[in-house]
Amino acid sequence: MYFITSKVIDFVELDWDETKSVMIITDQGRVVADAIYQNLGRTVTFMKGEGFVSNSEKDIIYCVITRAEIYEMRKLIQSLDLDAFTTISDVSEIIGNHIKHN
Repeated sequence: MYFITSKVIDFVELDWDETKSVMIITDQGRVVADAIYQNLGRTVTFMKGEGFVSNSEKDIIYCVITRAEIYEMRKLIQSLDLDAFTTISDVSEIIGNHIKHN
């Protein structure tokens, strides 16, 4: 019983604030990045990529969010670019500045 209780408490306290990384590959990088900043208050990092099949230049946006922000992030991306390719991954540790605009 103590074990189950401790796991439930861990889930409620830790998992909800669990950190996720989001990588978005899009043709509309500036538009998506601005919307992320305006709606979620998250800064992003830009990278440039090239599609293997399309042979066209792509914007790659990297952002760190909390688990609670995943739904809003998905909704935002879908409203701006239906062709965006997005991955969401667990982050085990953050070292350095992780800035959220309030």
